[in-house]
Amino acid sequence: MLEVRRTDARDADLLARLRLENQRESGEASDEPAYESALKEWFREHLSAGDVHAWIAVDDGRAVGTGGVVVVPRPPYPRNPAGLEAYVTNMYTVPDRRREGIGRRILDEITQHAKSLGVPRLLLHSSEAGRHLYEQAGFGERGRGVAMDRWLDADEP
Repeated sequence: MLEVRRTDARDADLLARLRLENQRESGEASDEPAYESALKEWFREHLSAGDVHAWIAVDDGRAVGTGGVVVVPRPPYPRNPAGLEAYVTNMYTVPDRRREGIGRRILDEITQHAKSLGVPRLLLHSSEAGRHLYEQAGFGERGRGVAMDRWLDADEP
């Protein structure tokens, strides 16, 4: 029977493994042992600190999905006087269990938890494969401006 449960620092290794599986599948992973070690330490530290909240879906002892949020404080703005936002991250379902509603169950847990923390806005970046899930859950391209980034380790423009 499928169980979706909240994780804690004891689950850091499992969360790191699932994140690596996700990254390998999308071609973004590093197989460097130092990277895997850094992931495990990051999950331990941030789950303990309480600025990351994560869930895993387990079926018959096997982890089949995960997802979480990073809570980010910002200056208050009109629709968000608390200034809290949460970035949905690490959403992943193992390939042989996709399209069974596992991601939706995890996303529902994330949404309810964010509401309980007083977070009025969830943000995320979706793969094309995940877009339908998020649109069904009410996410849309309603942000202000254009999403942009800059890697600071790159040569200056």
